[in-house]
Formats: sequence, C-alpha cells, structure tokens
Amino acid sequence: MKIHYPLVCAAFLTCLAACDKSGGGQGDGSGTVPFKLSEQSLAFLYDGGEKVLSVESNTSWSIQSTEPAWLSVSPASGKGNADIKVSAVANPSKEDERSAKLVCTYDKLSTSIPVTQEKNQEAAVFSITPSQITIDPAGEQFSIVVVSDALPYEITIVDSWITLVSREGDRHTGEKVVFEAGKNPHKDPRTGILSVCTENGSCIPVTVTQPNLYNQSARHHSGFRFTATWCGWCPYMDEAFQAVAQEREDFDYVTLHSSKGYPLYFAGGAPYMTAYGVTGFPTGIVNGWKSISNSSDISVTAQNVISAMDKFDDEFPCMSDILFTSGIEDGAVWVDAQITNSVDGDLQVAAILMESGIVETQERFGTNAGTYQDYVHDHIARALLSESAFGDACTAEEGKPVSFHWSVALDNNWNADNLSVYVGVFRPYADFSGAKAQKSFPDTYIDNCRVAPVGETVSE
Repeated sequence: MKIHYPLVCAAFLTCLAACDKSGGGQGDGSGTVPFKLSEQSLAFLYDGGEKVLSVESNTSWSIQSTEPAWLSVSPASGKGNADIKVSAVANPSKEDERSAKLVCTYDKLSTSIPVTQEKNQEAAVFSITPSQITIDPAGEQFSIVVVSDALPYEITIVDSWITLVSREGDRHTGEKVVFEAGKNPHKDPRTGILSVCTENGSCIPVTVTQPNLYNQSARHHSGFRFTATWCGWCPYMDEAFQAVAQEREDFDYVTLHSSKGYPLYFAGGAPYMTAYGVTGFPTGIVNGWKSISNSSDISVTAQNVISAMDKFDDEFPCMSDILFTSGIEDGAVWVDAQITNSVDGDLQVAAILMESGIVETQERFGTNAGTYQDYVHDHIARALLSESAFGDACTAEEGKPVSFHWSVALDNNWNADNLSVYVGVFRPYADFSGAKAQKSFPDTYIDNCRVAPVGETVSE
C-alpha cells in the first residue's frame, strides 16, 4: 500500500492547530478546519466581566467550564463558526487567584484552554465588631456592628436566652444589630453563640459570656417522704433516701408519717399532703419542686432523687444561708435561726422537730416481705416549730440577716437524745426563671435547708 506522507502531516498539523489563536466570527462552518479558537488562554481581572471567544469550525462542538460557579460560557454548544461569551463573576478573595479551564469537544476529540482570574485588589469587607462580648449578670441589651458590603447576611441565635431586638443602618457601611439577654439565674456563668453568615456561606461567630448573677450559697437539697407503717412499698423509698443522704452530703430529708392510729402519726403533715397532691404512699418530693417515682430497686429510686437534685441546681441558684442553734431548756426544745439572703425578697422559713431511731411495726412487700415488728424509722416529723408548714413569712434585704426563734414543749414520749431540727427556706418561683416541675404544686420551692441534732449548731 502506498502512503501519502504529505497528506498525513497536513491532517496532523490541523489537529494541533485546534484552540490556537486564529480568526473567528460568525459563519456557516464552511471553513477548512474542524475546530479553532481565537485565543489560547483567557485572563480576567478580579471584578470579573465578559470576554468574547471566536470559534471557527466545520463541525459540531461544545465548550464547558470546569468551574461553572464563577466561569460560564454561552452558547455552550453549536455547529460551525460562532462567537462565545465567556463570563466571570468577581473574585471575593484578596488572598488567592483562581483558575479554570474551558474544555472544547468536537469530532470525538477534545482540548482545553486555561482561564485565570487575579485576586481581589479591593476585597469585599465582611466584619463584626466586637466578636466577643461580656454582658451584665443582671441582663442587658448589647449590640454588634456588621459590615458586609458585598453580600447580604443572616443571623442565627444558637442560645434561646438571647433575643434579637432591632437592626438599623446600612450593611455596606455598618449595620448596628441590637440583642437582649435576661439575668442569668444559674449557679455558673453561661456562654452563648451568635452565628453571622453571608449568602456564600462565610460565617463569623460572636461569643457572648454572662457571669452568674449572685454570690450563691451552698445548697442542701430538701427531701420530703410521705410514708405509712401499713405501706409495704414504703421501706424502699425510706432506704433510697438514706442511701442518697450517705452518698450526698448536700441532701437532708424529713419523713412525714400520715397513717392515723400509729405512734408515728404527724398531724402537721396534712398541709403538705394537700399542697403536693399526695394521694398514696410512698410519695417523695425533692425541694418542694418534683415528685419522685418509687421502685423496689432502691438504687433506681436513689438515682431518681439525685437526678432531680442535679436538675434543680441547673434551674435555680441557691440564694439563702441558714445558721441555727438549738437546745432543750425548761422542758422545751428551742431553736434560734438566722437567714441571710443574697437578694431582696419575700421568704417563708419553716422549722420541724424530728426524731430518729423509732422502733415500730412496718409492712414490707416484695423482697424479704413480711410484717417487721422492729423496723427502725428515722427523721420522723414530731412537731411543727414554725407557725405554718410552709414557714413564717419575712421580707429579707440583701446581705441583712433575719432572725427567728421557735420553741415547743418536750413530749415525754420523745427520745431527747435522738431529736433533730430541720429548717427550710421557701422562695417564690417568680423570683427566678426556673420552671415548676409540676404546675399543681405551690408557688414556692425550697431554696435551701439544714438539719442538725438538737444541741448542735449549724454554722456554715
């Protein structure tokens, strides 16, 4: 077979000429080359714009951008000669140039030309001032200034204790955005996040820190357990409360026996039963705030109590210190107490005399079921020292102690060596933002309490 070398070389050179700079313009594709472009490369300034790329071709073709987000062509395909509009959007980066390719396809062949765009010499400004804010513990309005001269922006408030109040001004030169935060009712400082993002996904976080509001006191959580000697499930809650008291030094409790006809009966428990909707035994209440489910598994009930304590600490700061001393004199038990409040407010202070080590019959169901003749009952409420079960009212001023004195005649049936005093401070829910655990409960919770044997002093 005879090979015509001049013809082969001519065809090869034609292919190499594809995308070389040559003439162009509109035409009917009658040219003699399969495909040519008027430019071998394109370069755009940072602000983008349009360029015209001429195609000379005698066949069908298509052109695609490898970075369509910022570089586009129109038309993207055709047959014969044509002018192609190549468009680039502005480069927002003042740090980086960017590059792409225009890929040309024709007659099952392809080639490409490079396209570059310089970095932004006058980059768009997106800034926030300040990006870290500390606000007053009592709550206040605060503001940031946002400049976003290229793109609109949106604000996402990650934490619900911060609210958007207003926006005023021009984002191109600086828009003032005003927020508001309430007082911090928690025992610890808290941190919130504002996320400010432009339409292209650029985000700047703003950190908002708020210290805790008050110099808080050390809390002892208050447990009330309602029991009866004929209640076979009551021992499980008794033992769960004891387990919590052994594990947590910040837990004190009172046992309120409510079954008439038994030596353990405490008439003063009736107001608590009514207020907390107690209809069956056992019932446990933590801080006058949340009822506790009982279980024959003592560890489960104990964990229910501890979980309620921890949740309560998250909801409410402790705002009262309790100091008291007590003794027996002239056939009476006396108590002198002093309450110091961290804020102004109306309080109710209750005091209960208790006896432990009382041996009395107790029914028990489930494990080791039976009637126990020698069951030991502890923290049994014997007498109400305060005039009201929910405490004697007082108006406290910040930092100023309020004094109380109570006394009750000593009953000869009580074991004077096993008596102790419970003092609890009831505070209105309205003082803080924490929510009631049960809406049917009274409008006060127990902010703090202390328990000590008669004759000992609570000094801290």
